[in-house]
Amino acid sequence: MAECFAHIYSFNTQSQKMFESIGFVPQDEERYIYKLQKGEPTMTKLTLEEKQELIRMALAARERAYTPYSDFMVGAALRAEDGRIFTGCNVENAAFTPTSCAERTALFKAVSEGVTRFTDIAVVGSRRGEVNKQITSPCGVCRQALFEFGGPELNVIMAKTPDDFIERSMDELLPFGFGPSNVAGNKAVEE
Repeated sequence: MAECFAHIYSFNTQSQKMFESIGFVPQDEERYIYKLQKGEPTMTKLTLEEKQELIRMALAARERAYTPYSDFMVGAALRAEDGRIFTGCNVENAAFTPTSCAERTALFKAVSEGVTRFTDIAVVGSRRGEVNKQITSPCGVCRQALFEFGGPELNVIMAKTPDDFIERSMDELLPFGFGPSNVAGNKAVEE
């Protein structure tokens, strides 16, 4: 049962209260705490100031969101291995299916410019005119798209503000993610 909870754990306030009420700490939290106690690197090589700047860029991108239907604005700032930053915002559509999330907008912008390796992404979200009281995490489709190019090591910074954020690896957000090595089949693990 605990394993099941760990896989469906989300960081919204309601879920957090539920887990606290039964005394359960999800696996990813345990791994993160263990790494901190052992002095191991937790996610990324970015400094606090660099993380805060990435969050500020995501906040600026959020202001360009086109959200006439939900009024929920999301911004993302994706850092490539070479240090370049690609921003994106969510773009809604009346038909809903063609809507693009901020994370995929940033990712596709980067890939269209020939950049395919990433180290970090900052994600912020809130309803228009509000300061979000909970973090916004990438949706399942965005997690899969980010896993394709960032792999399990991609650092995901989910923020309310530049001073209030949490970080998780893509492996923690998408355990046992399906990626290029799966498509390659057995030859990917035999080499």
